[in-house]
This record gives sequence, C-alpha cells and structure tokens, in this order.
Amino acid sequence: DRAGEAAAAVHSGWMGTVLEIVPQAVAILEAAGISPSRLWAAIGPCIEEAAFEVGPEVAARFDERFVARGGYARPHVDLVAVVRDQLTRSGVPAEQIERVGQCTHQRRDLYFSYRRDRDPSGRQLSFVGFTSPEAGTP
Repeated sequence: DRAGEAAAAVHSGWMGTVLEIVPQAVAILEAAGISPSRLWAAIGPCIEEAAFEVGPEVAARFDERFVARGGYARPHVDLVAVVRDQLTRSGVPAEQIERVGQCTHQRRDLYFSYRRDRDPSGRQLSFVGFTSPEAGTP
C-alpha cells in the first residue's frame, strides 16, 4: 500500500484466477485496515493471451469478455485482463496497476514455463517488500 504498512504477493495461475484469489487478497488487506484505493498492484510475468490456449471446459469458466476465439483453433484466455479487471472491481485504481514482466511462455530466454517445457521445468521466485523500513517505500 502507498503508506508502506502492508505488502502481499499473490500467485493466482488460471485456477486461482477463476477462484478469484486476487479479490480475496484485496479483501483480506481491506479487513486489516488497508483501503484498496491505497494499493499499488503489479501483474507479474505470466502466460499471455497469444500463448494461453485452453479447452472449451476451461474457457467456459471465464467471463466471455476475456476469451478470444477468433483467429485461433481453440479458445485463448487473457489472464492479464482478467486480473486487471478483478483488481479494479475490488477498488484498486486502474492507474495504480502495472504490468511487470512479459509472457512466460514466449520468453524462453527469461522465464521457465511448465506449459511450454513440460517436466522437467525450472522454478521462478518473486519477492515483494519494502526498500526501506523507515521510508515505507514499496
């Protein structure tokens, strides 16, 4: 949050996105006294629409606004847009939501992707915190 009182890292994946883990995380922060309007959110590296081909059973679990069918043999889902929508519906101002990183599937040089590489695949680590406890700077 802008005041530097709280920080959270949420990994949603497609299933967590369907289950609305991001709005749940915002609600937990709000219950702890952190207004969603004070939050800054970063949508980190993830699979993007062009690479996120899904079956019709997975596509059916998403709002149609986020499912692309034209130009693809199978449906594709825009997870970045879904998470951005969840954040704004939860009260996080749109101008305080950033896209950080690129498509994990397409950027083999930067990211591991189980969907792309299958097993064995590497692991990734993310960290969220404050640069200075005194400054409260996220």
